[in-house]
Amino acid sequence: MINRVLLIYITALLFSVVINISLASAKILSVKVSVDGLACPFCAYGVEKKLKRIKGVGSMDIRMQEGTVTLTAEQGQSIDFAEVPGAIKDSGFSMRQMKLAVSGTIMEKDGDLFLRYEGPGEQLALKDVGTALRDKLTISKTVIVKGYVTGKPGGPWSLKPESVEEAAK
Repeated sequence: MINRVLLIYITALLFSVVINISLASAKILSVKVSVDGLACPFCAYGVEKKLKRIKGVGSMDIRMQEGTVTLTAEQGQSIDFAEVPGAIKDSGFSMRQMKLAVSGTIMEKDGDLFLRYEGPGEQLALKDVGTALRDKLTISKTVIVKGYVTGKPGGPWSLKPESVEEAAK
């Protein structure tokens, strides 16, 4: 009886370690935002000040001609992308769309696919997944998914994948 309990305990402990190791590398790697009205250096500076305050932001690339801002995660961190729309609005601009690069583990629940990652929200529903990409989304496998995020601040977020690649081990 004691051996059986010990075996169950050790199995649960090992499973927990494996899950934590895979989630340790599961993060929001980058966020690319299209911003309406980003036309001058003063505009860019105002947006930059607000976006720098977001947890996990390491570097930022602002392209005024394209009207885009790309945030890259600080080493070992995950960007809190849910704060981006509010930061853009607080700086006096409107966000058109947001594209993420997320490292995470594919999960399935009731036939729906999710990407589980470390950070606020901790999972994104994968929507409108084409057949070619669905074949690359193996359950319990860590991948990097790039795509457009939909949803609203404070509500559920989902990701429409454009590309999937296997995460480096």
